[in-house]
Amino acid sequence: MNCLKCGVEIPERQCFCDRCRASMEGYPIRSDVPVFIPKRQAVPAPKRQRRTVKPEEQIARLRKSNRALRILAGVLLLVVLAFSGAAVLHFLDSHTGPAKGQNFNTSGETTIGSTP
Repeated sequence: MNCLKCGVEIPERQCFCDRCRASMEGYPIRSDVPVFIPKRQAVPAPKRQRRTVKPEEQIARLRKSNRALRILAGVLLLVVLAFSGAAVLHFLDSHTGPAKGQNFNTSGETTIGSTP
């Protein structure tokens, strides 16, 4: 029996090829059948052409991205200030206590028209 991956002759009931360690379960072939292993051609891979960027174009891209980052930072700062201002107002509003002249009942009971 021949290995279809590397072409080496191996014993009939062997599970793996000794040379390339390929499993023979996927390659059921008898020893009397000729096996032709294709060889890879040494063709170099095509080179990728690099796109050159002119310095003026690169500077324009950097300025555009810097402007976008400044706008984003400004919007983020406004959002943070709005939330922190709302939190401060909520804190001040919740910790001021009763207004002048108001008397709040601390027991939580509401009695209308009754005298304690």
